[in-house]
Amino acid sequence: MGKTKVQKIGFLVGIVAMLVIGFMPTPEGLSLVGQRVLAVTVLMVVFWITEAMPIPFTALLPIFLFPVMQITGSKGQNDITLFAHYAYSTCYLLVGVGFLSGAMVKHGLHKRIALGIVSKVGKSPPL
Repeated sequence: MGKTKVQKIGFLVGIVAMLVIGFMPTPEGLSLVGQRVLAVTVLMVVFWITEAMPIPFTALLPIFLFPVMQITGSKGQNDITLFAHYAYSTCYLLVGVGFLSGAMVKHGLHKRIALGIVSKVGKSPPL
């Protein structure tokens, strides 16, 4: 499926906004790392709003961009600690549910389940 005009513009606006924020002089009171995190955040927000990239891919952008932009955690945290929130079991549960639901829709299983429920319950359940 091709990208829409909004998605193409959103992709360009997101990249340009990230570069502008990332390379402008650092404002007083904001560290260089904070400025870089802000740049990645703006990129992600633009991508989410315009859906320029698939939302799950956009959610994983920090894993790729933080090491490239030399963003480290505060108080001497290493990259493992910085990305620990991606390792929660709930995240894996949601990813698994997403894959299963996508497979169900692709192969029409969701319609068969609904048809089975309607055939057992009937068109209008007794009140």
